[in-house]
This record gives sequence, structure tokens and C-alpha cells, in this order.
Amino acid sequence: MTNLNDTTAADALKTESLPGHTHSLGLLGVSAGNTSSNPEAAAVAAAAVGPVASTAPALADADGNPTEYQLVLWAQEHGRKIKVVEVDGKLVCFKHPSRAIVEAANDVLMKTKKPSKYSEVIMSNCQLNFIAETKADDELYYALVNRVDEIITSKVATLKN
Repeated sequence: MTNLNDTTAADALKTESLPGHTHSLGLLGVSAGNTSSNPEAAAVAAAAVGPVASTAPALADADGNPTEYQLVLWAQEHGRKIKVVEVDGKLVCFKHPSRAIVEAANDVLMKTKKPSKYSEVIMSNCQLNFIAETKADDELYYALVNRVDEIITSKVATLKN
């Protein structure tokens, strides 16, 4: 299991601006300003946007595993470290569960007396990728269920007397 240290998405994404052209690269796409009234400017802007769009960082690799950039985005979005569990080459990522999620999982455990239901609540609320694969593949599911306690635990406490 791996923890991702906090970094900024800006460190993971660098864009360069061409002289005389403005563009902004966001998570959902690229905009090059308003060039609809000037065809020559539109052609120059399209040329400027093309390379920028192609250099946008990938969120997943060819195997579907998250890239470092995706991990940084998730860490920023969820405000905590992302736990990464490797199973047969798949890097399955989990956000840290909130107290509310853990309490809900405990409530389910108390009502059903089934530890597997506790794990399902944690996984269904915290898993960030390979969700459909986990539901379809029993071996993947059981490998991840065995790691739920590690997903919840972030720090080790020791009693000192």
C-alpha cells in the first residue's frame, strides 16, 4: 500500500503560451479566446491550442492505472492522502473515509452482524477507480476487502505509560 504525499496540480501541469496568443488549460478542456471575427486569428489560435491540448496530462495509463497527475488531483479533491493497493498490476485507489462513512459502516455491521457489509460500505464510499471491475471480479474484491482496515488507518498509535 502506498501513500501519496501532498503536492500541487500546478507542479504536475506546466503549459507554455505562444507570444501574442492567450490560452488557458483546464481539467475539462482548452479555450483560446474569442477569434470568431478574424479567420486568420482563428487559424493561429487553432494551431496554438492543438499542441496544448495534446500535452494535457493523462489521467490513466494504458492499463487503466492512475497517473501521478491523477493521484495529485484526487489528493487535492479529497484533502487527504490517497491509499493505493496493488492487485495483479491494478493500482486501486481509495480516499480516506470520513468519520461519517466509518460510523455508517459500523451501523451496518451492528445491524447485520456481517463484517463483509462493513467492508462494502467503506469500499463503495471510498474506492476511486476500477469500481466496475471490483464488482465483477470476486478475486479482486476479496483482495481489496482484506485491506479495508489499512484503508481506514492512517496513523499508528502507541500507548505509553
